[in-house]
Amino acid sequence: MSFKAMGWLCVVLLWCADVLADTDKPVITWRAPDFPPFFAGIDGRNGGVLDRLHLLVTDAMPEYQHRYRQSDFARMIYEMERGVSTCSYALLWTPERSTFVAYSDPVIPMLPPGLVLRRDQADRLAPLYGGERRVSLTALLENESLRLGVVRGRSYGRAVDQIARQYFNRVGLNDPRTVRLRHAELLFGLLEAGRVDAILAHSSEVHYYAGSSNTDLVFLALTEQPAYLLQYYGCPRGAWGNAIIDAIDKVLEDPAIRQEGRDLYRQTLLPVDRRAYDDVFDLFMERRRALP
Repeated sequence: MSFKAMGWLCVVLLWCADVLADTDKPVITWRAPDFPPFFAGIDGRNGGVLDRLHLLVTDAMPEYQHRYRQSDFARMIYEMERGVSTCSYALLWTPERSTFVAYSDPVIPMLPPGLVLRRDQADRLAPLYGGERRVSLTALLENESLRLGVVRGRSYGRAVDQIARQYFNRVGLNDPRTVRLRHAELLFGLLEAGRVDAILAHSSEVHYYAGSSNTDLVFLALTEQPAYLLQYYGCPRGAWGNAIIDAIDKVLEDPAIRQEGRDLYRQTLLPVDRRAYDDVFDLFMERRRALP
């Protein structure tokens, strides 16, 4: 055998050894919804902004094999509730989920979802919010002429989830005044077509779907929301999931991870919201430093 052929044989054997070594590593199947601009599928090193942050976390966990799948929120939560060995990096904390999900330390704060309206509807409803950029969801739901769109299975934060739960308990899930779909893109299409009057969504989604210079849509914060919501990792409760969450928490001890998350998330916001997010992030980090 020639020297060159021996060299190639060594390369192939080393590659095979690496592959076999990888197959001995435990596998984590990560799931995130199709939820741009935050989650848009991991394809190579691309994806949504929090997909990219997640890749930094998994790069720091070489002891595992990492696989990725997309699904809608409802399917993702359904599988986790049934103990399927899958984890997510796209979760808010809710009391219902906490009974079957082991949560990581919070990753980054996010501005809470609000109400997105066409400008003509915002003008019509102006008496409800006095021309400010904040409005009460409870008051809006009492307006019987308003048709509202929401994403099925998505948490909008504890306060808004509770309001929505009480509303649907009263009127039923087939209430003609609400449209419940699996994907926000469809809701934005219905909003622009005038088939719904308003939708619950993030400022970042307005920026993504409509553009920062769009003047036809108005984003209003909800008075019932806190200053920020927290994004978490989650795995099914139990020895398997708890061990993965422990490993993630060790990675999150690196302050550079959260700083990168701040920078990535900030890019998604409408320009008017970026200064507010800087204050929110500083408040979040200040509170974390104060923890024992």
